[in-house]
Amino acid sequence: MLIAGPYLESQRNVDRVRRTPPAEMVEPVERTRVPVSTVSDADRIVDSLAKLELDFLKVRTVASDSVFFALNAAAARNGLRLVGHTMGMSPEQIVAAGHDGIEHFVLPRLDDRTPAERMDAWRALARAGVIVVPTLVTFTEHAFPSREELRAVVADSLGTLDPRRAYLSRFLVLDWAEQAEEATEDRQTFFKRQWPIELQYVREMHAAGVPVLTGSDVAAVNIFPGWSLIDEMVLLQDSVGMTPAAVLERATRMPAEFLGLADSVGTIREGAIADLLLVDADPLVNVANLRRLHTILLRGVVFDRADLDRLLATVRADPDRTVNDWPRTGWAPPAHRTRSEPRLRGHQDRGSSTAAATVAAVARLRPGESP
Repeated sequence: MLIAGPYLESQRNVDRVRRTPPAEMVEPVERTRVPVSTVSDADRIVDSLAKLELDFLKVRTVASDSVFFALNAAAARNGLRLVGHTMGMSPEQIVAAGHDGIEHFVLPRLDDRTPAERMDAWRALARAGVIVVPTLVTFTEHAFPSREELRAVVADSLGTLDPRRAYLSRFLVLDWAEQAEEATEDRQTFFKRQWPIELQYVREMHAAGVPVLTGSDVAAVNIFPGWSLIDEMVLLQDSVGMTPAAVLERATRMPAEFLGLADSVGTIREGAIADLLLVDADPLVNVANLRRLHTILLRGVVFDRADLDRLLATVRADPDRTVNDWPRTGWAPPAHRTRSEPRLRGHQDRGSSTAAATVAAVARLRPGESP
């Protein structure tokens, strides 16, 4: 596992999320988000994080262009890669800052540029070695479904609608419940309008030689850890138009090279770590065949289909945590509500309540208390 540490955020965004009372929000934002307001903050915080032996850093929001540039400079000085959201930053600024990777393809619209001008911008990213992880699956599975559809997934504890749902932890489901309440028709409309533009840009970037890598995001509602990565690979093949071979190397060799791990993972060769997947059909014909998993070789240990099925059955049957050991700072149950009636609020405006079954589950996750 590679660790990025806490999100680097603007003070404004940290203040926004912390305004939600700890009893009404699942994510322990006091631990997961670090405010960076000034250039001196950027230097001090990155220098401090570098001492924690993190593998890389992630920026989510920035206070200004100067802070963005300072974060990148501080990361480079400490020998760390900095990736993340690049809201409002042009490709030229990203290259000038020495930024290493764009997550979720958060870029300003380039409608004022001709296709040739856009290709020049993408080639500049390619020459600089800037990776892009577009997470297209967050459009199709996270942003496109309606609030009612996402609520149904959250409530489907037995995995009737989607078998993958039965393997999720309660903590993740509670976080999903908050996000489901944020799904609006306006948001759906926005992302559906953005979708063809996103696909066009990713196609252009691929053609320009930008290292577009696979990734699925994590903790986003309706994004299933592990499984959704294959969904992303299928989208790169079917919607972007990459060959199966190109998609496969963007999930194996190229990420290993970016992370500095190519000497041990990412390829099948003598001396590499023995992590392999065996599937029942050729993924070089269709990457969707990766869903037909037969055997896993993990650190040289073989897990055949029967072993994998037993592992899945164990995960599904094991009791979930009954104590939240990573709560919000100062988390305390509100005195005016009963055990079955605490309130949750959403990630963006923190203003919407969730279903009764979900908030009852939150009560069972009070720190230090078992149901």
